[in-house]
Amino acid sequence: MMDHCQEVSDLHSGVVVIGEQKSGTTMLYTAVRHLVQNASHLSNDQRKELHIFDSWHESSAACKLIVKRYTSRCGWFLDATPAYFSSISTLIQLRATLSAVAKVRLLLILREPAARAHAAWLQNHPNASSPLGSAAENRPFAVAMFEELASLHSRCFREAPLNASATRSAAQLQAAPGAAKLAAREVAAHIVPWEGTLAPIPQWRPTLGSLDLQLVQRIQRTTCRPAPFERRCWLRPVSAIRDCKMYLSRGLQAAKLRAWRSRYQGGNAALLVMRLEDFVADTARGSEATVLRLARFLGVPAPGSHEVASLHTLLAQEQWHRHPNVTVVEGDTVAATAMLRAFYEEDQRQLAA
Repeated sequence: MMDHCQEVSDLHSGVVVIGEQKSGTTMLYTAVRHLVQNASHLSNDQRKELHIFDSWHESSAACKLIVKRYTSRCGWFLDATPAYFSSISTLIQLRATLSAVAKVRLLLILREPAARAHAAWLQNHPNASSPLGSAAENRPFAVAMFEELASLHSRCFREAPLNASATRSAAQLQAAPGAAKLAAREVAAHIVPWEGTLAPIPQWRPTLGSLDLQLVQRIQRTTCRPAPFERRCWLRPVSAIRDCKMYLSRGLQAAKLRAWRSRYQGGNAALLVMRLEDFVADTARGSEATVLRLARFLGVPAPGSHEVASLHTLLAQEQWHRHPNVTVVEGDTVAATAMLRAFYEEDQRQLAA
């Protein structure tokens, strides 16, 4: 393909890939990087996840200085940090930082939430190829899911539990399917699924719109949130905070999608929502549809059939983080699956509406 780079002094095209851990951000990042490389000339040694916005900075000017370090000589910026989708600091800081950029493109990739939770649990397993050390996940899948549910429910309803399930242990919930489903629906209905501290909010208040202020006030009023967020929280030992892995809360998508859409549609911003299952299916059958859709959204030349085929081969290597030698103990997957279905049913209904 031709070199479409035109050297500029400032950032003019920002592409940010968001989506929860194990939702396909690596696969999407690989496709985006391949498609924009001739136009962007991104550095070959730039890492996928920059983690610029999921912690607070002094000001948008401070954020812009960091972004500039990662901007190519052709004015392109690419960041694919999964934590951004649930991060309250990212929701606020990203818009303020990139507001003056000519084109801001957000790519959000979603995955069926129960499958995402299982993939996240598998990646955390001590037999998997990730260096978790003492923070590795040594619980059966079902136990991990029910322990997180019990932890969330007890915190969300510690002052005024809605029913007896609030005081039950994970083992008791696992043994009582009806109570587990009720607890799952209660937590899903009341949780505010944003991660991060609000401590630096005052210095960012001048940049907040009315929607931002409403969300901040809602977060300030509730204890029903995911585990207190710290960078790499999911790497902490499970004995420290039972729901720190955030298997359940990170699968809630509808409210977060509404927030991102309301802030990043129109003007110089555009948001494209994709599903991992569709992306994988197109790749497996050799369909060009997803790749061509991406190219149109990114504003780059459409790749030819040979290039699409080469990209599909590359993407197949990025799928699922396979661990063929992993030996795991799943536990009572029937009970866990029923609970997860109850936890996500309303969120998925809203997402489809």
